[in-house]
Amino acid sequence: MPLSAAQYRTAFAQLCENIANYNRLAADCANRLHDYPENIAVPEQVKQVLHYDDLYRIELTRRKYLQENRMLPSDEPVRDYKKPDFTVPTSGLELGTALRNLSKNVSVWKKRLTDNRYPDADQKHAMYVALYQEAKSNADAERARQQSLANDARNNN
Repeated sequence: MPLSAAQYRTAFAQLCENIANYNRLAADCANRLHDYPENIAVPEQVKQVLHYDDLYRIELTRRKYLQENRMLPSDEPVRDYKKPDFTVPTSGLELGTALRNLSKNVSVWKKRLTDNRYPDADQKHAMYVALYQEAKSNADAERARQQSLANDARNNN
């Protein structure tokens, strides 16, 4: 939701103040590094400079977002993107689609086994073969279940 004019001015002023403070703190810490001889490592001091520099850059990003969108960004922590592991469906249309796609992936990676451009082809091929076998067994179980339901319905009539 966009901020009102007064809220925007207040938020912008606060961000500018934070930027100036973090920049000043980073510069002070960096200047203190000159007090140490060049051949002595002071990781705590360097870590402190980098910390204030990170805060400075975060506030710059927030200010840019505020200027472009006239609203503050949410303060959610940045999450690492991790692709979830593939799970084979147990029934339904998704199972049929997965079975078809896995069959295609098995044949594609089988062709790539001899290609030097794909050094991990054997691992990928083995993974897709295992997933295909799992999907195939799920499809067989689903087929058997459908057949038993049809037989039960016939026997009950």
